[in-house]
Amino acid sequence: MKRFAVLTALEIKKSIKALPKLIPGAILMIIIVLVIALGAKGILSDKPQIDDKDKVSIGVVCYDDSKMMELAKRILTSTKSITESIHLTFMEEKRAEELLEENRLMAVIIIPDNVVSDIMTGKNTPIDIRFSRNAGYEAAAFKEIADAAVNFLASAQAGIYSVYDFYNENNQSNYIDDALDRLNERYIKTVLLRESFFENTQVVATGDLDVMEYYCVSGIVLFLFLFGINSVTFTEGYRREAIVSLCITGTGIGRQHISRLCGIFIVYAVFVTVIIAGVCAGGYIDIFMAFKLILSMVPVLLSVSSIILFIQVLVENKTGQVMIIFFAAVFQSFVTGGFIPELMLPKAVTGVGKFTPAYYMIEQIKAVYMGSGKVLFNTVTLAAITLVFMILSYVCTKAGRKV
Repeated sequence: MKRFAVLTALEIKKSIKALPKLIPGAILMIIIVLVIALGAKGILSDKPQIDDKDKVSIGVVCYDDSKMMELAKRILTSTKSITESIHLTFMEEKRAEELLEENRLMAVIIIPDNVVSDIMTGKNTPIDIRFSRNAGYEAAAFKEIADAAVNFLASAQAGIYSVYDFYNENNQSNYIDDALDRLNERYIKTVLLRESFFENTQVVATGDLDVMEYYCVSGIVLFLFLFGINSVTFTEGYRREAIVSLCITGTGIGRQHISRLCGIFIVYAVFVTVIIAGVCAGGYIDIFMAFKLILSMVPVLLSVSSIILFIQVLVENKTGQVMIIFFAAVFQSFVTGGFIPELMLPKAVTGVGKFTPAYYMIEQIKAVYMGSGKVLFNTVTLAAITLVFMILSYVCTKAGRKV
């Protein structure tokens, strides 16, 4: 046991001495990850701006000059969600027909006189909507919206009748007109003020995380794998003679690998702790969250360290080790949504991603950061992954396998 402790201490000391050599590569990889995150944020989160020429042009011919109709006009011309996609123009009927014939308007809405009061009293005077000959799916959608608005106003008739009955039964019929004006105003606003009537839900491809958070989480795992290139570049594995010599003196292959695992883990732990501390100092996360992230990263770092160790044991040539680590990092990042969000990938690809170590590393970080998820399950899974790769490393070394 004493020899094992000495060997472990030597591995840690060797790794710490190599830290200055790893800093330039680490900085470069962090820059690469940030560029990917910022680029993805620019692509996925920016809302497309609707140009005036892309707006739907609608002509409105209004013969109703009532107070309620004036209110409806003001609401329509000031509601942001309408003005962003529809260009409404109030005009004379003759001019509207000319523009419609020239296909310069998608539709013309002709509102008869007293239409609002007729709807409220049950007469339901129809509103005439005329479409251009080249109108596409927008026409069908617009017609459905208009019909829905009219039907909604018509359903308000029950409220109007209730006002009449209530005030007449209480001998206050002289207040009916004022009550109807207030009620009609509320109905008009309910129908036309879409922002308050509908609940807006923004759906993004990155799920519960925003784009920047999503790519930072994925980028952390990509960084951890790519950082393994530094580890294999500046550290040497054991020669066969050294392995045999250590076994003879009582430090078996399993203990040797545990010592090497500790050395790789310490390097990862130092860099990750510094990065999280920097993020905390920048005010992006609080101290409590930083502490939780550091603790939750322990199984993640152990699993990625075991993978790097296995590659070092499996392949003796450094160029081969670098290539395997690079392709493993890129492949796992792709199938787990590190480059293209998981929701935008085919199910076959995401199905493969769920069988990769990177998937559970990402899930672990997300679960801790979001404060929900299967933290225990991910921790146990990552521990199992670490054990599997340690066993594979043992088997390869025991068999003397070198590529």
